[in-house]
Amino acid sequence: EFFSTEFKSRWLYGKILRDNNDNCLPDVGESPLNQWIVRATHQTDGQKQYARSFNDGRYELNLDSAVYSVELLPPAPTWDDCDAAPVVDLTQNTADSLNFSAEVFENCPLLNIEISVPFLRRCYPNNYQIRWCNLGSAAADSAVVTLNLPTGLILQSVGLPYVWTGSHQIQVFVGTVAAGDCGQFTMQVLVDCNAELGSTLCVNGAISPDSLCVNAPNWSGADLHADARCDMDSVFFKIENRGGGGMIQNLEYVIIEDEVIMRTGSFQLPAGDSVIVSFPATSGYQRIQFPQEPGHPYPGLVSAGMEGCGAGFTGWFFTNYPFEDPSPFSEQECSAVISSFDPNDKAATPQGVGDAHYIWPETRLKYKIRFQNTGTDTAFTVVLRDTLSTWLDVSTFQTGAASHTYTWDISGQGVLTVRFDNILLPDSTTNEPASHGFVSFSIRPSADMPLGLVLENRAGIYFDFNDVVLTNTVFHTVDTGFLAVNPSISIKDIKEENTLVIYPVPARETVYISLKDKPLKQGSIRLFNAPGQLVRQQKITGADFELSRGNLPSGWYLLEIRDGDVVVSRGKVVFK
Repeated sequence: EFFSTEFKSRWLYGKILRDNNDNCLPDVGESPLNQWIVRATHQTDGQKQYARSFNDGRYELNLDSAVYSVELLPPAPTWDDCDAAPVVDLTQNTADSLNFSAEVFENCPLLNIEISVPFLRRCYPNNYQIRWCNLGSAAADSAVVTLNLPTGLILQSVGLPYVWTGSHQIQVFVGTVAAGDCGQFTMQVLVDCNAELGSTLCVNGAISPDSLCVNAPNWSGADLHADARCDMDSVFFKIENRGGGGMIQNLEYVIIEDEVIMRTGSFQLPAGDSVIVSFPATSGYQRIQFPQEPGHPYPGLVSAGMEGCGAGFTGWFFTNYPFEDPSPFSEQECSAVISSFDPNDKAATPQGVGDAHYIWPETRLKYKIRFQNTGTDTAFTVVLRDTLSTWLDVSTFQTGAASHTYTWDISGQGVLTVRFDNILLPDSTTNEPASHGFVSFSIRPSADMPLGLVLENRAGIYFDFNDVVLTNTVFHTVDTGFLAVNPSISIKDIKEENTLVIYPVPARETVYISLKDKPLKQGSIRLFNAPGQLVRQQKITGADFELSRGNLPSGWYLLEIRDGDVVVSRGKVVFK
């Protein structure tokens, strides 16, 4: 399951080169691109095979005798592929070659930051690993990492020069980061001996320069962020537009307490503006979330949460939800304080809501594989193999921080291999603190993954030539409507300029929609759930039409009506 020796009868190989002269051709002498992913899709059965490029830009795909469409998967929106999925016929030849030319869409740096810690133990030194990469096409000068530490973590050391810029904030000087380069440093902290077991401690990080230089089509330039602070017995959520353009429409926010949707509202902010939303803390965990501005080059769910405000700690809710900022420039690592743990395991954040570990569609999952040498001698090589689910979108894969230097590869139908060569990992009886290691990576479920499906994932750990050690299986159920809704929430249909009529409210199976005097020529509707995820899309014509519920769960949904690429109206649909 974790190491396949299957050999196919055909080979496709080539190089991935940077298009230095803007002719969209892979010319001799152009710069090779390392760690890019190539995907080959079988034209008959749709099976996908993957390979990654190496330092010289070379990739190799072991394929069947068949016809394939082959795609280059750029790591960031600053890049594009000059060739739109060329078709390769391997039915006649045992090998063929195909070189790719990667077009520079925007010539600028694009920094990414990842933060990870294997575990947090009270009274012990714990090592955070902070990793950065420049996914852009130009060097980033004078890069700086800013880290905010929570109360309960006591800084011991940092692997690079740093300064304190606040009572809980430090800045770490990274320097120049060339295009395609990555780096990492260690931050050692001591967890307060009085920290409550099960409580969550979050380290927030950001990296600069952090300019979004990508001119994405249909994007207003608005860049939304969220923050949360506690004052007495209330949580104050800040919604901020840090972008260079104003929002083009109202967006909906949702406030969640524990596992209940408590409040909804809307906002629309000009560039540089913000709004504060207050909420009384009557339980242990409060959270705000809303979708990023439409057309943003990094779409997703923007959120902020607060634990232990007013009512104190009441359970593990913080890590059940996604707490990512879609922006590559920031990262939040939240971990629960523990006492004991499995030395060889796999974990994921978010953990998911409830026993089914519910997550919303396309939620980015951050997996962490931990290992410990519990043998009797030093381990020289550790290899991790993880067969990714076919419902995970490899085009969204990102490497993360790790305890030691590693190399990685993706091959076959999505087999991730991570190698720690010459790791010299001591055994636990000789040096227990140094006997641990880990690696993290992130990936999103596929956009077409059916609701209600369960995602499962586990890994195999190989210490030198010993038998495989299998981790636990991590699982998530991808769905919508799994949160309870406070019955006091008042949801009314929205009428834009009195031209939109939605009835009945609420509905059981069918909703009737009328635009009155606004018939559509190239109409379409999109339906979003409360967290802002797209759950339904269909074409429509005229001014009156019906929307069938299908398998949608009870709750409220945001309705968006378009004519071509123009949004003509919005409203709310409620199913009971």
